[in-house]
Amino acid sequence: MIHRNPVFAILIAVCLGGTACTHWLFGNESAVDESWGIALEENLQSQMAHPEGPASEAGPEGIDASTAERVAERYYKGQETQQTRRARTVVIEGAQ
Repeated sequence: MIHRNPVFAILIAVCLGGTACTHWLFGNESAVDESWGIALEENLQSQMAHPEGPASEAGPEGIDASTAERVAERYYKGQETQQTRRARTVVIEGAQ
């Protein structure tokens, strides 16, 4: 179909070329670029501040062992009574 209508093919090529040039024209200012690496940097800073953190057996500050146990029991009991979500079944007849 494209070989019959060269104007359509040229239009597609111009559109693709134009979208490819937007990065060059407008730069790469996006929300992803602005926050790229922040989580990694925060993780590295916390490891430098407290290098023995992952190896220690101490729990999080502000929660004692009995409270943590009650929270875990409540979570797991809630998971037992929660219904399993099931995806809807789609049947397409006549497809080969």
